[in-house]
Amino acid sequence: MISSKSLFVILLVFGIGGLAAKTQLPRLVVNFEWSKENLCQNGISPELKIQGIPIETTKLKWNLTDLQAPAYNHGGGTLVYLGTNTIPKGTLIGYNGPCPPMNSPHVYKFSIKALDAEGKVIAFGTGKRRCNRWQLRH
Repeated sequence: MISSKSLFVILLVFGIGGLAAKTQLPRLVVNFEWSKENLCQNGISPELKIQGIPIETTKLKWNLTDLQAPAYNHGGGTLVYLGTNTIPKGTLIGYNGPCPPMNSPHVYKFSIKALDAEGKVIAFGTGKRRCNRWQLRH
């Protein structure tokens, strides 16, 4: 019979090992720039450049978050990966562009997950950019 102390040690060891395995995912490098055509509800998604996509990738899952207003839905979805490191501008279906108050720049984060044929996350990365609507409009 395993004592509660031994069970705690076993769970601790395996729990830490499981956490370490999750943090060892390959990191994607995500780059993009804002322009006035990307703004607000009628905006089109920016071009995304992603480095480090594993060869086993079949889909890319994306999400856009306003770090100052994370509850606001800026969109997310899944694309079929076509083997290129660029997601062309206007490709992200469900994209709802950045629209911070005119006098208050916000920081936005694209999160990208690379998925294999079974839907398992095999790489992850984020890219952040500040959006100042007033500067982009002029």
